[in-house]
Amino acid sequence: MKMSGNRKVTRALVLGLVLAAPSAAVLAGDLRARFDRRQVHEGDTVILTIEKDGTGSAGSPDLSALKQDFDVLGTSSGTQIRIVNGARSDTTSWQVTLSPKRTGVLAVPPIAIGSDSTPALTLTVSALPQGALGSPGDDVFVELEVGEGGQAQTAGVLVQQQVPVTVRLYSARPLLSGDLSEPRVEDAVVAKLGEDRQYRTQRQGREYQVVERRYSLSPEKSGELRIPPVVFKGTVRAGPSQAQRRGSQGWAFDAPGFDRFFQDPDLDRFFGNALGGRDPFGMFERGEAVRAQSKGVDLKVRSRPEGVAAAHWLPAQGLDITDSWTEDPPQLRVGEPVTRTLTLNARGLSGAQVPEVRLPEVDGLRVYPEKTEAETRTDGETVFGVSKQTFTLIPSRAGSFAVPEVRVTWWDTAAQQERVATLPAWNLQAEGGQAEAAPKGTAGPAPAGPLPAPAADTPEAQESAAAGVADPRPPYLRPRFLAGLALVLLGILGALVLQRRRRGRAAGVASAAVSSGPKTGGPSRPPAVPRQPEEPSAVKRALREACEANDPQGAARALLRWAEAVWPEAPPRSLGALAIRIAPAAVEPLKALELRLYARGGETWEGAPLWEALKDGLAPAGRPEAQAADGLAPLYPVRG
Repeated sequence: MKMSGNRKVTRALVLGLVLAAPSAAVLAGDLRARFDRRQVHEGDTVILTIEKDGTGSAGSPDLSALKQDFDVLGTSSGTQIRIVNGARSDTTSWQVTLSPKRTGVLAVPPIAIGSDSTPALTLTVSALPQGALGSPGDDVFVELEVGEGGQAQTAGVLVQQQVPVTVRLYSARPLLSGDLSEPRVEDAVVAKLGEDRQYRTQRQGREYQVVERRYSLSPEKSGELRIPPVVFKGTVRAGPSQAQRRGSQGWAFDAPGFDRFFQDPDLDRFFGNALGGRDPFGMFERGEAVRAQSKGVDLKVRSRPEGVAAAHWLPAQGLDITDSWTEDPPQLRVGEPVTRTLTLNARGLSGAQVPEVRLPEVDGLRVYPEKTEAETRTDGETVFGVSKQTFTLIPSRAGSFAVPEVRVTWWDTAAQQERVATLPAWNLQAEGGQAEAAPKGTAGPAPAGPLPAPAADTPEAQESAAAGVADPRPPYLRPRFLAGLALVLLGILGALVLQRRRRGRAAGVASAAVSSGPKTGGPSRPPAVPRQPEEPSAVKRALREACEANDPQGAARALLRWAEAVWPEAPPRSLGALAIRIAPAAVEPLKALELRLYARGGETWEGAPLWEALKDGLAPAGRPEAQAADGLAPLYPVRG
């Protein structure tokens, strides 16, 4: 009895192992992959099927390896469960719809799902024959036209030139469904322009409904360029054959007028509104599969012509440049910014092809370019590239400025010659402070470089001073500096005494107002006391801390507060106005601070040079007070 019991236990264990063996195989999994066809033509789609045996979730296939040679058009998945003789087997499958990008033998590397990978596969993609499948007179045919009237096929095109490509699908019978492939061209950029157009036309004595699509093609390198045939695959409404149509012309339901009746837009809107947009007769229509393809086109792409000296190659149908100063001429003032906006419009170029414009350097006129705004537009026929560039200009001295002309060289693809778009030069005057007013206007030629500084005691200097022309030299080098030094120092001393008296008087008025407030109410509020400048030592310490922390905003605030403490009667309102008062050694570090504050971007700023130049004082020893308030608006708003 014991032996029979042991045998029963042993048999049960063996049976359990046998039943468990299939489950182990399922868990281990088996990964397979296959194409529905091993050879296709360009423009065709192909289905890649991936199957995995086993239970449980193993994730999704990693299709990134396919994107080099294929466009992934869609993916679907499903699971199949089979039970045979009590044994269960699960299979998960994925179907991936692919469109080959090129011809030749395409190698498909292993595709990973979890820790497993499919075997490598190959797919042969053959070129379509150059001849068309379908022609005028057939039920369906396709036309491919490159250039206006097809002239690009004979004359060729230039590298990077925008060439119009037109695809037309002709159908003599109503279309029920279909797919019209896109032009796929290696070494070229193809972009669709606008929406499809639909119209009717006559060919070979038959009336056709036409669907027209327009593209823009831009070759990326010179040489031979092949545009493969465009393929249409779909279904049309079934009807008698052409032979039957020729033999029975009286067939009422095939008359063009009958088709046009059911294709009337008003009738379509009626049925669409009444039945939720569904074709009321679609369930009764018989479809007939059709396939048509255009001819392929070979283009000769020419390289850039020799002798073109332009820095940028711009093959366009037209190019112009506009200047915002033309409508709103600027009025320059030392330390105050003005903006200039240049807009380039190129017909036959994309926005990415339009280059940035560099303004020529002008001594004493700092230029800060902002980020370029580029976009591509289309009117459904042509591509337009638009580039808008804004510059901020700040004069650092008074006087005349000769701003040179702006030139953009481009290639006229219609005339096949080089052209130049030009903006004229500007002669501008920059005014100084109130003590240095310069005449406004833009009349008269101005030198391109800085004006020479006349000597203090020469007749030229006296004549310039009498005429009111701004002196470009720093204030401490001007002729009146030594003569007015003593007077200015006395003025400073008098201002300090007057300031102390005002503080005492204001304190007395506030105390009297508090003590003599109205008896019937609460204490009256003391009169407002004007804000007094901060102590120079406190704001100097704030500047040092900002420089040590490399904080440009904090340094700018501390500088203007320190300047207000040093020159309380006529404080500078901007860094540009402060630059003409500070020590010469601090001018360049101040320009670096100004550039960092005004320019866009994340550049770092080193505060050590500014602090090293100003740690001994804001102004050089012996420099007088400012003669008057500069009245300039703050160049940099206080930032948090």
